[in-house]
Amino acid sequence: MDGQRYPSPARDADGAAAVLATAVAAAMDGTVLRYSARLALLQQGAAMGIGRFEANLIIAAVQHRAAATQRRPRPRKALRSLWVFAMAGAVIEAAVLLAAWLVIMS
Repeated sequence: MDGQRYPSPARDADGAAAVLATAVAAAMDGTVLRYSARLALLQQGAAMGIGRFEANLIIAAVQHRAAATQRRPRPRKALRSLWVFAMAGAVIEAAVLLAAWLVIMS
């Protein structure tokens, strides 16, 4: 050997994958990646030596991470709304039954 240290191919691949992942995250609009942006990212990956399959895996991983970090509606709020509607229905039903009883008794 001539004493020079050469970067390992695996380290270069990890660096290229990180660069592509950063580019994917920057190209996304929320959780959406436009098809034209995907094609451009695949070309960018190919230029960095990342195969199409691996580039698609990186894109999918970034999309999955973006979807997982999106704020989801709280189920408790939905249950609270359902409870309010059920109680309103019960009150209306009681009022109708009371009115019917008053009509029958008079």
